[in-house]
Amino acid sequence: MRTATQPPAGQLGCYDFRACHSVDEQAVAMPGWEQSYAQLQEGRFEGAVIRLEMPGLALYRETVTLRTENHFADPEDRVAVYFRRSHARGAVMEAGLSRARAQRPFVFEPNEVILIATIPEESLGGQVPLPDVWAGFDHVPRLATGAMADWFERLLDPAAGAFYREDAEFVRLAPKILQDQLLSWLETPGWSCARPPRARQMVRDLLAWLRGAPIDLVSGADAAQGTGHGLAELRAVCRAELDMTLERLLLVRRLNLVRSTLIRAGDRGARVSEVALHHGFTHWGRFSAHYRWFFNELPSETLRAARRG
Repeated sequence: MRTATQPPAGQLGCYDFRACHSVDEQAVAMPGWEQSYAQLQEGRFEGAVIRLEMPGLALYRETVTLRTENHFADPEDRVAVYFRRSHARGAVMEAGLSRARAQRPFVFEPNEVILIATIPEESLGGQVPLPDVWAGFDHVPRLATGAMADWFERLLDPAAGAFYREDAEFVRLAPKILQDQLLSWLETPGWSCARPPRARQMVRDLLAWLRGAPIDLVSGADAAQGTGHGLAELRAVCRAELDMTLERLLLVRRLNLVRSTLIRAGDRGARVSEVALHHGFTHWGRFSAHYRWFFNELPSETLRAARRG
């Protein structure tokens, strides 16, 4: 992981840029967040997290190059406001509130930009009832959410944003202005806490089950029983929402579990063949081909890298 931290300017707490070369590095790139990531797409993973800490406000910008499954819980005693953009400077596809205390699943699309602001829960003064859910800012005009997202982008830009971050007076005022705007959205009646559409909810249920299920539950029938959804429905929703079959998603899960095990077991004398077998792979050549196709490296290379530390 490559990190570049800019010294404080004015009242600026911290500016941090991290280039991540694995999902494991991405998972720890946002201090205070409880997160885990897993690839849903083949290829070499690259990601980036930019963090800007100011008094009473923290801003984040997160990107990945591959479709990725993310499970997250927000920092304790903080409320998160998020914006999803199709790409840098692209239209805001979704904006809302996240107050997830238990881990929630999320599918992160390649080249999508996630912008997040967190503010202390106490700043709301107990005036706003906040559920433990995602909630959409359906009542806020797209022009307003787009303008806010643009402001985040300017502040977080590694090069151009330095002009703003190094101005002590701006740094003193910016958190107050941003927080006031975010709080006005939260205090305005009309933001929606409705459950997401059924298809999206089924995907979240499936990803949540996959994360917690024992490794011996590997079939579509297991997934149907574990989520309470019909097998045919799960197959259809995987094709429609994830652009992959349920069977491939289950294979991807096993490959991610193997990789995580190899990374953790690097210093314990583990053998690739044993780890693969424990996750249901019996044909070593086919397993290695699957693994290399998906992670762009051989399982033995993952294990060697883990042993080097």
